[in-house]
Amino acid sequence: MVDVMGGINIIWQEANRDFSHRWRQHNPGKEVLPKGWRKAEGRRPLDEDVVFESDVCITLRDGVKIWADVFRPVTADGSRVPAILAWSPYGKQGNGMQALDNVPWRAGVPRDATSDLEKFEALDPAEWCPRGYAIVNLDSRGVFDSDGDMYSLGTQVHASPAFYSCTYTETLHCIGRERWVRCGRVHRSPALV
Repeated sequence: MVDVMGGINIIWQEANRDFSHRWRQHNPGKEVLPKGWRKAEGRRPLDEDVVFESDVCITLRDGVKIWADVFRPVTADGSRVPAILAWSPYGKQGNGMQALDNVPWRAGVPRDATSDLEKFEALDPAEWCPRGYAIVNLDSRGVFDSDGDMYSLGTQVHASPAFYSCTYTETLHCIGRERWVRCGRVHRSPALV
């Protein structure tokens, strides 16, 4: 497949789909992580119970299925809470090559300051769920088990109406339809490269 962007042919290459080094296999499910739970020794424990829904399928209008991990306060089972969507190609949790543990000296962030439930460059559910927020970490198009092609490090993401309308905005609407999400204002903080 070839796209043209600014008069330049963009040639697609099949991604490496060997996921044997991630910390857990694709496994849709729901569990309550109890107060005090730690992912590993030396990691930040949870300050309160957190609902963890793993590998939640979001089907987009064009049939592409993307997968998300959702962390939310236990109170969200009976009430609606604001959701924060972390959108990046780095994996749903610290399971890709981009992880704080792979950064020299962890960028000065102590290991016990994070739960390792966070994805790279995103919010830690251990910090934000007790504040009343749901954290939605997803594998965007073409990342890990999500279908589709990944646009990486370029203007295609912002220049392609198909990408924006069928992926980012639609994902926000899919999340907004969940019974535990309180919808109101939608804010997007883009990181242009």
